[in-house]
Amino acid sequence: MMREFQEYSGCIHVHSVYSDGSGTIPEIIKAAQGARLDYLMLSDHMTLRARDEGYTGWHDDLFVSVGYEINDQADQHHYLAFGLDQVLPPGYDHEQYI
Repeated sequence: MMREFQEYSGCIHVHSVYSDGSGTIPEIIKAAQGARLDYLMLSDHMTLRARDEGYTGWHDDLFVSVGYEINDQADQHHYLAFGLDQVLPPGYDHEQYI
């Protein structure tokens, strides 16, 4: 029995105006759709605002997932976090976030 594979294209690290990006979420979604992406993973610094505003889910043929980028206290380590219910408190060192 041969397996059938699917190929998907997307972007896994995108910032918006909610942190240090320059595009609004609708602008980013429109650009991703224009590029014919299958998925988009938003990861603004230390905020889940895009999720709270309802952007997670399908936008026509584009699936949008919202997580966030964790920055440690020294701003030397950055982690992408998805599936968390809330933003972790700021000021931890990198071992505490892991």
